[in-house]
Amino acid sequence: MIMDVQTIFVILAFLLLPLFCFREAWKGWRTGAVDKIVKNTREPVYVYRHADPV
Repeated sequence: MIMDVQTIFVILAFLLLPLFCFREAWKGWRTGAVDKIVKNTREPVYVYRHADPV
């Protein structure tokens, strides 16, 4: 079974995309950062959870 290059790239994309998504989710979960979108800002604003919320 010989696959062409385009098929190989599609398969790699489907395999690697969840890996990158889980990696970013793991980093955010570990640091406790919640990505908040604020209007009229170019970059996302990160809100960090407190260990002891008030």
